[in-house]
Amino acid sequence: MVEESVSGFLSGIGRRLHVGVSVAAIVILAVTTRMLPLAISPYPYNNDGITESRISSDILMTGNLDYPNDTFYEGTHSVITPVYNLLLAFVSSVIGTDPFTVAQVVIAVFSVVTVVGVHRIAFRITDSTRGAMAAALFVSLFGTFVFLTGSTWKASLGVALF
Repeated sequence: MVEESVSGFLSGIGRRLHVGVSVAAIVILAVTTRMLPLAISPYPYNNDGITESRISSDILMTGNLDYPNDTFYEGTHSVITPVYNLLLAFVSSVIGTDPFTVAQVVIAVFSVVTVVGVHRIAFRITDSTRGAMAAALFVSLFGTFVFLTGSTWKASLGVALF
């Protein structure tokens, strides 16, 4: 009886270790896939990313959310929702680099929260490790989802936090 409970306990640890290693591999794959645009340029590859990086740079220069007058982004949605801009400004000030060069890395690392969330939801629904791994692998490599969560814009933050 003791041997059965010990073997059951050890098999539970083995299953958790297997799931942990598998999730770690998918997370590495997801981050790597979302960092592929860095092979071409260190700057964000969409227009919103340039705007968000500029706003973050202005936040770092002024030290507050009072944006300068007569800027090109004054009437945009980026001014109304400053959470991503603050996150980007914070990370770039901690690292000590320009928001333009760190924006793509920040969104690539942060968007992996979505992939892990899909894994957890799929595991709760199916109670299958393989099903959860397949779902996480699918969203980490699906083209339009990679573009959505890998682009430097607020939608990436919204998808990850939703």
